[in-house]
Amino acid sequence: MNATHPDILTDPMLQLPGEGSVRVVWFTRSAGTRHEVACGDTLSRTCRAESARMSRMLEDRESQLAESVDGLVERDVWRHEAVLSGLEPDTRTPYRVRSVFKDSQYESRVFTCQPLPGPDRGLRVLLTSDHQNHAMAPANYQKVVETAGRLDAVFFAGDFANFSNRASEWFDRHNEQRPAFFPTMQGRFRTQFAEHPYTGGEILQHAWLFGTMGNHDSSGRWNPDTRSIHEMFNDAQPTWFAELQYDRRADRRARDGERPRDGERPRDGERPRDGERPRDASTGPASDRSRWVQDHSLEATTYFELLRHPDDGPEGQSYYAIRLGNTFLISMNTNRIWRNWNPGMRGKFGEAPEHLNNPDMWGFGDIHFTDFAPGSRQYEWLCEVLQSEACRSAEYRVVMTHQTMFGLGDNALPVMASPVVTIEYEQDGTRQTLPEFTWPVSSPFWEATIQPLVDAQAITDIRYSYPPEDDIWLNHIEPLLIDHNVNLVLCGHSHLWNRMQVGDLHYLETSNVTTSAGAGYEGFGERAPWATIPPGYPRTGDAHGRHTVMPTEFNPHAEWSGTEPMPFVSSTDWTVFSILDTGTGTVSSYVFDTRVPDSEAVLMDRFTI
Repeated sequence: MNATHPDILTDPMLQLPGEGSVRVVWFTRSAGTRHEVACGDTLSRTCRAESARMSRMLEDRESQLAESVDGLVERDVWRHEAVLSGLEPDTRTPYRVRSVFKDSQYESRVFTCQPLPGPDRGLRVLLTSDHQNHAMAPANYQKVVETAGRLDAVFFAGDFANFSNRASEWFDRHNEQRPAFFPTMQGRFRTQFAEHPYTGGEILQHAWLFGTMGNHDSSGRWNPDTRSIHEMFNDAQPTWFAELQYDRRADRRARDGERPRDGERPRDGERPRDGERPRDASTGPASDRSRWVQDHSLEATTYFELLRHPDDGPEGQSYYAIRLGNTFLISMNTNRIWRNWNPGMRGKFGEAPEHLNNPDMWGFGDIHFTDFAPGSRQYEWLCEVLQSEACRSAEYRVVMTHQTMFGLGDNALPVMASPVVTIEYEQDGTRQTLPEFTWPVSSPFWEATIQPLVDAQAITDIRYSYPPEDDIWLNHIEPLLIDHNVNLVLCGHSHLWNRMQVGDLHYLETSNVTTSAGAGYEGFGERAPWATIPPGYPRTGDAHGRHTVMPTEFNPHAEWSGTEPMPFVSSTDWTVFSILDTGTGTVSSYVFDTRVPDSEAVLMDRFTI
C-alpha cells in the first residue's frame, strides 16, 4: 500500500483540537519501537506518540486483498497518537510523523496542523458522509481539494466504511471500485492503483475530522468463532434486550447455586456506556457486564478505537458537542439498525415465521441504537448543551447525525418513531392479540407478558409499525433545535443530495459519493422497487409532505440528463460535496461528472444559514 515503507498504513490525520493542542493519529501494520511527531517551522520540537493495537480488526474470505484470506483471521493494526501542545491559535504549524521499526524507519511528508481556533474565527468545513467504500469517493475528495483548497475541518455524518471491523476497508482494499477510506481521504489512492483516473484528496492530514456514528460504523453480536464479518454485522439486537438476557442468565445461575461465570457478574445494574472500549484500545478495561452486553447486542469497538472525539457526555463518545471558532457543533446519535424491507423475514415490519418463538433470533425492527426521546439521557444532554454559554454565544450552531429525518431517500422511511409492536398468539385454541406497545420494554413486562408466550411456543405473528404521527424527531427534536436557533442539520444515510428548510432551520443531506439509495419524487421515480411502503406513507416525496429545495445555481438532472429540474441529485455518475464557510455563513454544494476526469466541479447550490 505505502510506496515508501511496507509497515505504514496511513498518513497522519488530525483529531480533537484543544486550546493550543491537537492530536495527530496514524496507523501501522506492526508495533514498531518508537513513534513520534516533529513540529514547528524547523521541525525541531518532538512529541512521543502512545500506541495501541486495534482489538477487532479482521479479514475474511470476503475481504478484497492482494492475497486471499482463508477463513476469518485477526489482523495486526496499530494506532499511534501524539498530542501536540504549545501551538499558536489561528496559525498553521508544520509537522510530520516518524515511525521506527526494528531494521528501518519512516518519515512522512510535511503537513500542517492547528489547535482550537479563537472564539470568533470562521472556518471552512467539508460536509460529507457515507464513504462506505464506494466507487466515486476518490473523484469526490480529489475535487474537494481542487475546488476548495485546504480546509479547517471535516464534518462526517457517518458510515465511514461498509463493515467497520474489516481492516482492509479502512486501509488497503485491493479493489478500484470499492476503495478504502484512508487512501481516498488522504490523496494516496494512486500509490495502490497507479492508473486510476483519480487520486482522492489530501484532506485529513490538514483538517480535523469530526464524525458521527452511522449504522455501518457498528456491528452486531460479536461471535468471530462461528460467523463471518458480514454475518456478525447483520446480527444486531438492542442493548436493553441484552441487559435483560444478562440478568436472566445471572439470576438463573444464582438460583441453581452456581458461581457466576466470566462476563456474568452483576455490577449494581450498571449499563454500558456507548463508546466504552476494552483495554486493547487504550481506555482501560470495561466491566464484565458491560462487555457481555456490548458483545450480545451491537458493538462499535472499532469506531471508538479509531476516532477521538470529546467523551465528557453521559454515554461517552456516542454523542458530543464542541465549540470550534464561531461555530458550535453537536453530534447526535439518532442512529438505527438497517433492516430488510421485505415481509416474511426478520426486518423492518416483522419477524421471520420460523423464529417467532425464539427471541434470540428476533431483530426487533428498526431499533434505535441510542435513545434520544424526551426523558432519555441523550435528550437531557441535548437540552443542556443547547442552553450552554458556548452554544448560545456561537454565531452558528450545527447538528450532525447520520440518520435521515427528512427528504426523498428510501432510507428516510420509516420515520424516526419507536416500533409499535403487535404480537398475535394462540391460547386455548383461539387467536388472540396483545395490546399494542413499543420497544423497549421493562424486565417485569417481558417476564409477565412476553416470556410466557415464548415458553408456550404460542406466538403466531409479530408485526411492527411506525406511525408518522409518532415521529420523535419531528415532534420533539426539531422544535427544540428551532427554539435554540440551530442553523443547520447535516445528515446522510440515503446517498443523495437534497435539502429542506423549516423556518430558519436548514436540513442538508450531502452524501452522494456513491451509488444512490433511490429518490422518491413524482416525475422521476417511486421508492426503490425493493422498498415496501407501509400504510400511511407516500410513494413519493417527504414522509410528512414537506418540500425539498431546488438547487439554486445549476440543476444537473435538467442540464446533463435533459429531464425536468429535480430538487435532489441521485446518480451513479455524478458526485456531490458541500463546503460550509462560517466566515460568510454560506453552504456551497458542487456537483461533478466522474465520467469526465478533466472537467471541473460545478457550483450547484448555495444558501446562507
